[in-house]
Amino acid sequence: MRITVSTLLVIVCLIFAQLPLGRKVSVMGLPDIIYVDDSNVSGPWNGTSAYPYENITSALENSASGDTIFVRSGIYYENIVVNQTIALVGESADQTVIDGSLNTTISVISIVGAAGASVRDFTITNSRDFTTSAVFLQGSTGVAISGNKITGNFNGIIISLSSDSVITNNIISDNLLGGINVLSSSGNIIQRNVISDNSNSGISLVSSNQNNITGNAVSSSFNGLSISSSTLNVVSLNNIVFNDVGIALQAQSDNNTIFHNNFTDTIQASSSNSVNFWSSNQEGNFWSDYNGRDENNDGIGDTPYSIVSGNQDNYPLMGAYFAFDVGYKGTTYDIAIISNSTVSVPILEIGAETGNRILHFNATGQSGTFGFSRIAVPTDLMASPYIVLIDSEETNVTTLGIPDQTHVHLYFSYPQGNRTVSIISSITLHLYYDLLNDFLSLNRTYFDLLNSYNFLVGNYTQLLEASAALNASYQQLLALNATYGDLLNSYVGLNSSYYTLLTLYHDLSVNFSQLEDRVLNSEQVQNTRNLTYIVAGLTAIYIVTTVYLSKRAHTRTRPKAKAFEEAER
Repeated sequence: MRITVSTLLVIVCLIFAQLPLGRKVSVMGLPDIIYVDDSNVSGPWNGTSAYPYENITSALENSASGDTIFVRSGIYYENIVVNQTIALVGESADQTVIDGSLNTTISVISIVGAAGASVRDFTITNSRDFTTSAVFLQGSTGVAISGNKITGNFNGIIISLSSDSVITNNIISDNLLGGINVLSSSGNIIQRNVISDNSNSGISLVSSNQNNITGNAVSSSFNGLSISSSTLNVVSLNNIVFNDVGIALQAQSDNNTIFHNNFTDTIQASSSNSVNFWSSNQEGNFWSDYNGRDENNDGIGDTPYSIVSGNQDNYPLMGAYFAFDVGYKGTTYDIAIISNSTVSVPILEIGAETGNRILHFNATGQSGTFGFSRIAVPTDLMASPYIVLIDSEETNVTTLGIPDQTHVHLYFSYPQGNRTVSIISSITLHLYYDLLNDFLSLNRTYFDLLNSYNFLVGNYTQLLEASAALNASYQQLLALNATYGDLLNSYVGLNSSYYTLLTLYHDLSVNFSQLEDRVLNSEQVQNTRNLTYIVAGLTAIYIVTTVYLSKRAHTRTRPKAKAFEEAER
């Protein structure tokens, strides 16, 4: 059976007829917008309810997680409890007021056990009990409190046992005890709030770790910032001025990092037996009572700023620290300026004819004094080379040798007054320097090639000399080869003679053997010869003996005859 279009329309109308006025309908579970208007005058149909709610509490009671409650301008005397993921949005922070004076024993807005809830664009006032506040976070995560005016309360904002919340762009003033109190909470971000005229502390951390406090203006309180029993927090980019004590660190508050803050207070800082880090990347804080010097002209004091024993800022700034965001083609760039002048928000311009990128800002200071600015320029936004003009006149600029992959740090000085500073990133000069760098690179390449050529020539000469030496050695080798051939021929001849001699030796050996046999065979003849020799010898001996004896006998007879003759006479 087919259902006609008219039948479907009738069914839808019957469903809507059963709904009470003022309640919202969520289509297919999608997040919805619920309107609140205390004037009880119907506004434009919002797609979900015929008429808006008259108070915020009723809207909360009829909301679901993920809904947005939009509150039109008016004064709402309520104490609100948020316990689910709801976005509570006011039409105007100046004209949409939540007043908690009907019950001053509880906070005006309590966010309890909620994840991802948000409150923005309200004036929140009249929380008058010691334990209450304009906004109270307890056991919640990821809560966003932004764009509100929080004034005339006992406490401005209390964050208790909560994490990962963001408190940003609120004006928190004239609260009896404190502006923002963080108790036993971690991972929260407190940024870009204006906090003033709170009797005790502008911001206080108690037993809270790893929170980030950045970009706030805190003034005219007893303590600008108080840290007690808290560690690993980061405090940066804050203007903490005209307080009795700028920053007070109590016991057991170690390893907090505090840098790029401006302190202009009666007492700049106090610390009780805690050791913290007072700088980052060789940049510390500005202390209005620092009396050190800057002999090397880099915007950083040459001697540390002493706080208490064990705590000192090793890189005190010679001027206040200014942080700005500059947008260009959908991208936001951060620009930081350290200056002893009052610096205005930089404005980026593009040269109509040249295409140069020009950054303008005003630097104001007392006439007759010396002024300086140290600026960190994003290299993605403005490339070198840089030209700095002071009131349309070019001035000397120093590029500081700070290792930074995203920014270049420039330092320049000028006579104080009401000065207009222009930093120009010249496209033409950039192209010129690119060409010059290319030329210098080619020139270096040429000299490298020339050195390589000279080196090769030197090696070629050495190779020629080595070749000549090798050729001489080769000639000597040829001569030695000829001598070797002669020696080889002589060796062959000697070898032939050796074999001839060997043959002769063999023949002689054979003949000698035969001769020896013959000698042995003629042994009898030899014996006869020997006997003959013996007889001959004996005969000779006999003859010699006979002759000798005869001679002796003749010699002995001659004296006797002589004596006889004399006797006869």
